[in-house]
Amino acid sequence: MNILPFEQFQLVSDKQPDAVAGLIRENCAPGGVFGFAGEHKPLLGTYADRSFKLCRHISYRNSFLPVATGRIKAQDNGSVIDVSLRMHMAVIVFMAVWSAFFLYGTVATIYMSFSGMDTLNPVVIGLFLFGYLLMQGGFWFEAAKIRKLLAEIITVSDRHH
Repeated sequence: MNILPFEQFQLVSDKQPDAVAGLIRENCAPGGVFGFAGEHKPLLGTYADRSFKLCRHISYRNSFLPVATGRIKAQDNGSVIDVSLRMHMAVIVFMAVWSAFFLYGTVATIYMSFSGMDTLNPVVIGLFLFGYLLMQGGFWFEAAKIRKLLAEIITVSDRHH
């Protein structure tokens, strides 16, 4: 199990790499991962010849929205798309600081409790768990959606790593 949400998978298509790249371009509005696009398409991000960095185009805020980075490779009779899902780097840094702060407080609280210096403070432990579970839930809720969306766009068979 990863501490931070992360997933790698492959999508396999009977289409050639240029056709797959075209399908991604057709369904992707240009813009940054947390940016805004003038046109509404299901995906938002950037793409080059046979690689992409994108996320779902949503009408609500979710800081834990997965960023999909991928590379399209030729295969005997089609394409293989290697996809990695992770959180935006700014969110990873924020959650690392959040977790370190409250993890330190949790360890200190437990140590002080066992040393007889103080009682166990469930608020510190609760805040650490709240942040961690919020991150996991926000990411995995959206990860399933972008995985399904990419598969529908490319119409593929799915291979999980």
